[in-house]
Amino acid sequence: MKRRGDSRAVLLLSLLAFLFAVCGDDDGAGPTGEAIKLPLAVGNTWIYAVTTDEEKTATIDTSTIVGTESRDGTSWYVFYDHGDKESTLARQEGPCVYVIPPAPEDDPEMEDDPVADYLRAVLARSLPWKYADFGAASGTAWTLIDAETTFAMIVGDISGPTDTLDLDVEILFRAMSRGRASVTVPAGAYPDAYRGEITQRLLFSYPELSRVDSMTVVRTLYAADGVGIVKTEEVTDDPFEQVAETVVERLTSYGLE
Repeated sequence: MKRRGDSRAVLLLSLLAFLFAVCGDDDGAGPTGEAIKLPLAVGNTWIYAVTTDEEKTATIDTSTIVGTESRDGTSWYVFYDHGDKESTLARQEGPCVYVIPPAPEDDPEMEDDPVADYLRAVLARSLPWKYADFGAASGTAWTLIDAETTFAMIVGDISGPTDTLDLDVEILFRAMSRGRASVTVPAGAYPDAYRGEITQRLLFSYPELSRVDSMTVVRTLYAADGVGIVKTEEVTDDPFEQVAETVVERLTSYGLE
């Protein structure tokens, strides 16, 4: 879903365009449910029906493993999203799947923007992301990113008086296992799917003005053994566009090599 808006919001959305389950350090109880293994092989393809609040008629999106790539001596599978025309790297170790999402596209409006540079640096340092542990007990949660800083921002018109205001920026990404759940999609019924929840929040606050702008994306995903991601539901609260939007993807078919 492509939208025009504040450049910082666009930056965050582009970095969150494709999210996969990733394991992390957790403090929950032992594993629940049967083991889940994602089918990772070059040529595997997943086809999804995508619906939104405004567009009830589904559009089709396809994800394909088009190859492998080595990073720092580690082999990754390359997922190509035909809808976004972007590639994501993913791999699984035991119950854990790690991911490196696509880098944001260069935007001339964000050149020499210290806030945008900060967001890029924080997100780059957090990779690879750890998003879900298929064996974690329901309620197990962990932090993906927790960072904050303050900028001195010059405000005012170039032809008039200017002032300096502090801008506090906070980035908080959290993931949680919701245990196992039964889910039915066009491709089939899966009674023991992993259910994960990922919350990404970006806060901009001006203390002198008592003003806080926040952008939140909450993504719920379901993964089935031997199949992959069978359903996702993503709710975006975007004050820059002044909209709240829900996008649901349901697996309609898949092909495994």
